[in-house]
Amino acid sequence: MATTAPYGSWESPITLELLTGGGLVALGAVDASEHGIYWTESRPHEQGRTALVFRPYGGEPVDVVPEGFNTRSRVHEYGGGAYWRHGDTVWCSSFVDGRVYRFDRPGAEPQPVTPEPPAPNAIRYADGRVTPDGRLIVCVRERHDVDGEPVNELVAFPADGSQEPRPIASGRDFYSSPRISPNGRRLAWTCWDHPLLPFEGAELHVADLAADGSLSNERHVAGSDREAVTQPVWSPEGILHFVNDPNGWWNLYAERDGDLRALHEAEAEFAPPQWIFGISSYVFLPDGRILPTVRRRARRRRAGRIQHTLTRARVRRRRLLASRRHGLVLELRRRPRLPLRPARSRAAAGNTGAAGAERDSLCRRPRHARRSPDRLRTRAA
Repeated sequence: MATTAPYGSWESPITLELLTGGGLVALGAVDASEHGIYWTESRPHEQGRTALVFRPYGGEPVDVVPEGFNTRSRVHEYGGGAYWRHGDTVWCSSFVDGRVYRFDRPGAEPQPVTPEPPAPNAIRYADGRVTPDGRLIVCVRERHDVDGEPVNELVAFPADGSQEPRPIASGRDFYSSPRISPNGRRLAWTCWDHPLLPFEGAELHVADLAADGSLSNERHVAGSDREAVTQPVWSPEGILHFVNDPNGWWNLYAERDGDLRALHEAEAEFAPPQWIFGISSYVFLPDGRILPTVRRRARRRRAGRIQHTLTRARVRRRRLLASRRHGLVLELRRRPRLPLRPARSRAAAGNTGAAGAERDSLCRRPRHARRSPDRLRTRAA
């Protein structure tokens, strides 16, 4: 029966509980390890906190962080890059106080590895990476305990938190994407200044990285106030790759001994705008090829393979998220979010398999749903 109410006093039947109930979650920040898959879950039914989840191959998902721990970062206000790992050890940024906490296994008690800030979130951390020997962390730090504008810098500190973080790169308004080479001897990162946004103008720098985290022989690789470099990634052979737009399109490039080379010139975008930390739109496959996602037209993305010979690209309609040397490639198909439930493995789980063989399904369509949910799938590359 219809009712009439004064303007502004009508009670909608669409309640907050209706919107957040039923197990709705948003997935993100997917990472494949030797033993399983990590991802974040934004859970409205838990006051909107972001949990970090791990699912071993052939096993059931478990929360890495304890109940109530919110795995989010406030750096640059947009956040992202709130966790990183080395082997089975994970470091997470806390949304509550901004500190970094270490988890040696899922469900372990959080161990703080950065000092307590003078006020909650007065000092923030994001986008960390660990050296190959597991001893040192390099990440972005943002300080709000200073007069004037917040201070952004790159810092290094022991992975066990035995020493306080110390700045290794500073002086620019913003820093992002510190990436350590496979041999642990070089560090690449991007930086930019006000009033630019990272997708308007950003630079790529590289320097030698010492065992104590100090930098030397820093040099500018690419980018300017008219070019926006993003997503620096080291190949397994130690060649620096990145996305840049000197011609107005974000294409893939490689740098070797100061020589820059476009890998596949096209009127297409090989990266999205960097609003947050940790965006990944291309990865390396075990055989050295690159698997990128490409946007050729508005709102349509494809994934293709680029040979190091640069002769062709094979395109498929999937969006790539992560890959590791053992050949596991993760994809996320974005669909309207519906309640998710774990699905049984479709094949024997493990970290090897036949090329192109589908091995595992993390989330499957609800039994009575008319539309598909977000689906996370793994394939052996």
